[in-house]
Amino acid sequence: MKIILAISLLISSTPCSGEIESFLNSTHIYRLYQYDDRIYCATSGGVAIFDTATGSFDRISTGNGLAGNDVRDIIHDKYDNLWFVCHNKGISILSPDGRWKKLSGAWYGLPEGLLCINILSDTVLVGTDDGLRLWDIKDTNPMNETKKMETIASHPGNIVNRIEHLKDSLWICTNEGIGIVALSNIGNTSAWSNITEIGSVNAVELLKDTLWIATSEGIAYITGGNYHYVASFNSRDISLWNERLWLATSAGLRVWNGNSFLSTSITQDSRCLLPLSSFWVGTWGSGITEYTQDTVVYFIPDGPGDNKFGDIAIDGDGNLWCITGSKKVSKFDTQCEKWHIFNQNNEWNVGGGGLSALAVGKDRTVWIGVWNWENKGPGLIRLYSDSTFDTIRLQGNNVISDIEVDGHNDVWVSTWILEGQSSLLYRFRGGSINSYDVFSFPPGINRITFDKEGNIWVGCTYHTGGGVFQIINESEADELSCPDIQGEEIYSLAFDIDGRLWVGTDNGTYVLRNKQIERILTHNDIDVVGDKAHDILIDIYGNVWLLLEPILESSEGGVTKVTRKSDFLSITPSKGLISNRIEGRDTGNRLAYDPTRGWLWIATGEGISRYRTGLILPHTISSILVFPNPYLANEHSDISFISEELVGGSISIYSLSGQLIKIFSNIRESSVRWDNPDIASGIYIYIAVSDDGEKKVGKFSVIQ
Repeated sequence: MKIILAISLLISSTPCSGEIESFLNSTHIYRLYQYDDRIYCATSGGVAIFDTATGSFDRISTGNGLAGNDVRDIIHDKYDNLWFVCHNKGISILSPDGRWKKLSGAWYGLPEGLLCINILSDTVLVGTDDGLRLWDIKDTNPMNETKKMETIASHPGNIVNRIEHLKDSLWICTNEGIGIVALSNIGNTSAWSNITEIGSVNAVELLKDTLWIATSEGIAYITGGNYHYVASFNSRDISLWNERLWLATSAGLRVWNGNSFLSTSITQDSRCLLPLSSFWVGTWGSGITEYTQDTVVYFIPDGPGDNKFGDIAIDGDGNLWCITGSKKVSKFDTQCEKWHIFNQNNEWNVGGGGLSALAVGKDRTVWIGVWNWENKGPGLIRLYSDSTFDTIRLQGNNVISDIEVDGHNDVWVSTWILEGQSSLLYRFRGGSINSYDVFSFPPGINRITFDKEGNIWVGCTYHTGGGVFQIINESEADELSCPDIQGEEIYSLAFDIDGRLWVGTDNGTYVLRNKQIERILTHNDIDVVGDKAHDILIDIYGNVWLLLEPILESSEGGVTKVTRKSDFLSITPSKGLISNRIEGRDTGNRLAYDPTRGWLWIATGEGISRYRTGLILPHTISSILVFPNPYLANEHSDISFISEELVGGSISIYSLSGQLIKIFSNIRESSVRWDNPDIASGIYIYIAVSDDGEKKVGKFSVIQ
C-alpha cells in the first residue's frame, strides 16, 4: 500500500473586526461529521472544517461564537442549523444566516459535562455525564425557542458516550452498558431493554444479526442471544465500510477478517470513523486520515504543538516562540505563517514538571527552563537557529522559575525553592554557559526585570517572604520598602517608559514612582478586567498591557491596556480573545509584542490570540541623523542622534524584541551623545518624541 503524508494549512478566523486572530491545535479529534460536502471535525481545539475538494482547512472557535473550544460532537437539524457540543461550556447552534444561540445550564436542563448528540426528525437527544436529555422541537426552529430539556434515566449508567439509531431503535452507549428503546417509547421505562454484560461502551454497530460493541475495555459481540468477548483493544468507534467491519483503537485502525481484527497501516491513536466513498479516520494528534484500497493520506491542520501555552517570546525576526503543553516548544514563522514544533518525542529528556520558562537571546538562541523538581535531567535547554540543542544542569536545584535577557545579551536565570537545595539566580554573560555569576539572595524568585539604567529587579514568592528586591551583588539585595508589597506573592514585574515600576500581586497591580505607590489598579476600575496581573508588558509607545485573571461573577479576565494618559481598553473572551484561562505556573511571560508588525500575542491555557494593536513602526524617518550607523565598537567612542526637533523631547532605544534598553529624556540640545554603548551586536530601534509630541522612529546597528 502506498502511504502519502499531506500537511494542510489551517486557515484562522478573524473575529472582532479583524483585530484578533486565534491559533489552536486541532489535531486531536473526537468526532467526524459530513455536511455540505465538507467534513466537520470536533476537536479539542475548536471545529476544523476540511474541504475534500481543495485539501484545506477552515476553523470555528470561541472567537467566532462557539461556547467552548473542547468540541465533542457535531450534527445538523432539519432547519440546517449546525449543533456543536462543547464540553463544560454548553451547546452552540449556528443558523444558516450566521446567527448563534447558546444552550447551557439549569435553564435548559443541561449539566456541564456534555458528550454527544443525535437528532432524529423532531427530537434532539443529548448525552451527558449525568444521563440523557431530550428536547422535542416539533415544528419550531430551535433558534426561535427556549425550552428546558427532559431528563431520561431508563438506560444503565449515567455517562452517555454515544447515541446511535439502528433498525428503528435507539442504542444509548454508556459507562455501564447499552440502553435500547424505540424512539416512540423513550419515555416508557418498561419499554427499555438493557445490556449490562460490559461497561465503558463507546459505540455499537449491527452486522446482519450480530451486534458489535466497542468499549474502552475491549471489543465484544452478541449473536443469537450469546455474548462473546473478542479482544482487549481500547476501542473508540466501530463502523461498516465496503462490507467489512472496521475498528478505531488506541493502537490504530483495525479490520475484521472473520476471525480476528487485523492491524492496518494506520497505527496512530484512532478515535472516530466516517464511512463515505473513502474511509475517514479521526486520530488523536495526527489530524484526519483518508483511507482507500490503495492509499493512506494524512491531513494535518497547521497549528501549535498544544493548546496549553506557557511562556512566549519574540525573536529578532519577529517569529514567536512558545512553550506548548508540558514538554513541547512551538515556533510561529511570521514569514510563511506556519507553525514548527520542537521536542515532539522528548529528545531533550525533559522531566519533572515540564517546561517552565523561555526567552530568546539577541543571537536568536532560545533558552528554555525546566520545572525539574525531580532534579534529574537538564534544568536548561539551549536551542540554536539550526535546531541543534544542548542541555545544562545547574548547581543547586534545577527548578527554573524565570529567564530574561538584558541589553548586553546576558541571560538571567532564576531557580525556585526546593527542599534541601539552594535557590539561586544566575547570570550567563553574553549568553555563554562558560562565563557566569551566581547570586545567592534573595531566594524564591518568581520574576526578573530591568530598569532603564540596566539594574536588575526581582519579585519573590510569599513562601520565602515575598516582596520586590533590587540586586546589588552576588550576596546582597535591597528590598523595596513598601509595606503594601512586602510579604506579597509577586506574579509580574516591569518598568514603564516613564520609569514607574508596575507590580502584579493578589490584591491588584501596584504602580510605583520613586518607590512610592502612585496607584493600585483593581477590577473596580473601569475596563480593568481582574486583580491579579500574571504578566505585564510595556510596548514601544509606553502603553502598559496587563494579563489579568478572571474573578468569578466579578470580572471576565483577559488583557487590559493602560495608556500613558491612563486611558483603558480591554481584550476579553466576549471581544474575541480565545480564552481567559492561564495555564500551568501562574507567573511567566504570557504576553509578547512584535513592534515591526504591531501584534500583541496573548497566550492562554486554551490557545493563543494575536491582537492587531495598530502600533506599527514606520519604515522611514526624515529629520534625525544617527552617526555613526553602524556603530563599530572597536572604532567609535559614541553614537550621536542629531535633530533640531529633539530639544525638550526624548529618545527611547529598544531591541527588536521590544525590550527597553536606554532612555534620554528632557533633552536640552539638538544632539544626544551616547558614550560607549555597552550593548550586544544587533539592530536597535529608536523612538524620538519631540516636545510637541511628534514621533520619529528609526533603526541603527551595533557591531561589537
